[in-house]
Amino acid sequence: MGGINVNKPVFDTIKSVSTGYVYGRDEVSDADVNKIEAKMAADGLIDDGESQVLNALKNKTSFTVTSEGQTLNVSKDLMAFTPSEVDFFPKNTRVAQYSDDSIRRVPANVPYQQADSGYKTDVAVNGNGDWNKAKTAFLDINNWEKTSDSMMSASFQLTDASGKAKTGAAQVGDLIRINIPGPGINGKDGYDWVKIEAIRDTPNEVQIQVRPTDVDGDGSADHFFTDKATNTFTLTKGGENQIQFKVNGRNEVSNGSFFTPAQNWLANSSGGQEGQWENLGAGIMKAAK
Repeated sequence: MGGINVNKPVFDTIKSVSTGYVYGRDEVSDADVNKIEAKMAADGLIDDGESQVLNALKNKTSFTVTSEGQTLNVSKDLMAFTPSEVDFFPKNTRVAQYSDDSIRRVPANVPYQQADSGYKTDVAVNGNGDWNKAKTAFLDINNWEKTSDSMMSASFQLTDASGKAKTGAAQVGDLIRINIPGPGINGKDGYDWVKIEAIRDTPNEVQIQVRPTDVDGDGSADHFFTDKATNTFTLTKGGENQIQFKVNGRNEVSNGSFFTPAQNWLANSSGGQEGQWENLGAGIMKAAK
């Protein structure tokens, strides 16, 4: 009977954590399972073989993996991890490794990351609280600076399609004017601009997707990324008052028309964009209390 076929990086990772120098074997620990999951998530998609491996790990059953003519038997006797630590995903599930190192599903409607397309951002913040309070804070874009759990938050102003400041609910076609703290980071007019291209609102999930946009008409996005980039903000309601805030940035290509590489790095670094979204998520969780 043939084994489970996986790609070479996943095979090599399984081999590295299940083969050692003590009697030829090492036990597979919780940390080892995390390494396997991270390698599976590297290409953004759980394929059939990877799903079969996760199922075997979840159930602590022996399995055989194959790749490029190599075969490896993994015995259940070596499995010292906690089954609940295994994240099972069906085949064809889109996943990513988030800022907290967890492997999670990528929300529906998040664009695919194209090859060699710069940065990719995956931020997740979990909490518990009142869904309606969390949703109100999430949708109140004009107050994201106040909501953000940070003294160094960017400021956000919702505008209409012409750039005129507005209050109330955001609509598809509206713009968001962003002022990132720090010298020389923002766009040509002193701000970065994104356009809201999708809003999805269901009883258990609300999502806003934005894209850098050109407001001065010169053909270049007024943002530190080009208009190939998207950011998808998703707030999800789980069981027992669980709430999750996610940000998925895709195809975040540096806008070299007026930003230096150092400015792009600062704006997108853990102290910049990812840090901004983590702080916003933390603030939404506080608002839900």
